[in-house]
Amino acid sequence: MEMNQIAGVKRIYLFVAILLVVLVVNGGTGSAGSVSAEDPEKVEVGLIVTSVLDNDFEPGKAVLFCATFQIAWDRMATEIVGEKIVLDRQIEMADLLNSVTGESFGLNERDFLVMTGYGADDIVGKSNRELRVRFGGNAPIIESRYNDDDGILAYAFLSKMLKFRVPFQEYERPMKFSGSAGSMEVHAFGISPGAQGGSADLRSQVEILEYSPKGEMIIRLETDDPEEELVLASVEPEESLIKTYEKIARKVSAASPELIGEKDILLVPIVDFSTECSFKPLLGRYLRNEGFREYFIAEARQDVRFRLDSSGVQLESEGVFFLKKGGGEGRSIIFSRPFLLYLKRKGAELPYLAVWVDGAEVMAAAAK
Repeated sequence: MEMNQIAGVKRIYLFVAILLVVLVVNGGTGSAGSVSAEDPEKVEVGLIVTSVLDNDFEPGKAVLFCATFQIAWDRMATEIVGEKIVLDRQIEMADLLNSVTGESFGLNERDFLVMTGYGADDIVGKSNRELRVRFGGNAPIIESRYNDDDGILAYAFLSKMLKFRVPFQEYERPMKFSGSAGSMEVHAFGISPGAQGGSADLRSQVEILEYSPKGEMIIRLETDDPEEELVLASVEPEESLIKTYEKIARKVSAASPELIGEKDILLVPIVDFSTECSFKPLLGRYLRNEGFREYFIAEARQDVRFRLDSSGVQLESEGVFFLKKGGGEGRSIIFSRPFLLYLKRKGAELPYLAVWVDGAEVMAAAAK
């Protein structure tokens, strides 16, 4: 049966996907704005990545939050600085990051690793070894450049795979998705009505928590991990990500779940993206915490790879928070890599001395 010929059944079109790790993709309408007056990182047209959940919507834009950078920030504050991080200029993003603890997300240690330490103490080597122990051949490799003697690294990595016990159907024909920026055709998965809808085991993976033919609808998809909750909700959004989540969470808590029926149809867009984001409003800002006033934020970054399809959920995310001495608002002119030194007479064609500085033979070694 063609999808556009199906009538008289519940059509569940899902615009907002919210996971336990609190990844959100918004396709509904909302108010303009960002974390503060500073623009968040716009990874590509139509996608905004935010470091915090308390982020306003912008019409026609998808919004993504994942907890890895938030947790790296919190671990830097608690394990290294010893208190909430204070910057040389008030930035609302920093205030919001300080307001949430890493424990708020309840992540399981088998899926997650966070490390903090000084470059002089080989934090990169320690982190890479722990990553291999935890994630084996799938572990990322942290670059050696973070082992800077004047640097401090907080690094968080999350790898999550949730499988549906019974894979959903993949539709050959695309579905029409109507967002605030217009309509588009997208690939989809789900359940067809009647005999085409598969087994009772397949339908048992879908709980309807709220349904209105012309309004809001919320469902929960069951995965192979009973400790995880995958909720998809088409709702009228509030002004911000966190308020929209809280609205949905209240509805979920008060709901009386019912399984999807044999005559119902489920269509879910396949969500698939990869982003690399730098939180630019934080960069170059000096810390004002006692003992750390020489340090500035050299890197504040989060990478996310996510896919939701007929088989389940795949998520990988890295959060990098790197402090370094010196520089700050000015340029860091530090010759820490091989360089050329030369002397020449002004107006002369060639230098009378040239040294390519690369090795202990031509530098004064520090006493051990």
